[in-house]
Amino acid sequence: MKWRNHFDRWKIRNIDHFGEIKSTGDDMHDFFMDQVAWLKEIGFTNVDLYVKYHLWSVVGGQKP
Repeated sequence: MKWRNHFDRWKIRNIDHFGEIKSTGDDMHDFFMDQVAWLKEIGFTNVDLYVKYHLWSVVGGQKP
């Protein structure tokens, strides 16, 4: 499967070497509470963390 090689490299960069300096191509996500704050700062309401599954989450809100 083609995606498996891609995922294996992603895991090495972002899980096995977590905390090391990242470079282009690495996932560099900020904490979800920071993302919630950013959305509130730019005027979104009802901002919340709607889904969290392992390392992945969905943050959203409403723009009046």
